[in-house]
Amino acid sequence: MVLLIMAACCGTVTAGEYDFTIPEARPKPYELGARLEARSITHRFDETSARYRLIRFQDDPGSDAHDWHLSAELSGKFRAGMLQAVLLTHHEFADTYTENEWTDKIYEGYVSLTPTPHLTLDAGKNWCCGARAMPGTRSALSIRPRTPTTRR
Repeated sequence: MVLLIMAACCGTVTAGEYDFTIPEARPKPYELGARLEARSITHRFDETSARYRLIRFQDDPGSDAHDWHLSAELSGKFRAGMLQAVLLTHHEFADTYTENEWTDKIYEGYVSLTPTPHLTLDAGKNWCCGARAMPGTRSALSIRPRTPTTRR
């Protein structure tokens, strides 16, 4: 009797597939992105220590110092037909006790032309990471850089 009730209640349950794409939306030919970061660091000094007296003998910053680090990573991508342009930059401002410094770097900046699916021509600074091997495999042993102490 219990088996009949369980068999009657347990039917097959089917779940439909959900598609979250909007059919009316068209992809834009560009992508823009940014990552912003702000950090503040407070250093507390022990004015009675010998190290403090050796390093700071000419100037007296007081019992604490503050550092500010502001950074922004900006990225942009533009696609038009078979042409694609990519730019990724990093900008950082550090305001420390010793100096104020701007650092600007271009991580990626290239133009890519893809006339066929099997042919791509790139020009510019393109960051590319190669294939990585699992540790302990034969290919991992051949990829390691050689040092003067390494046997051949």
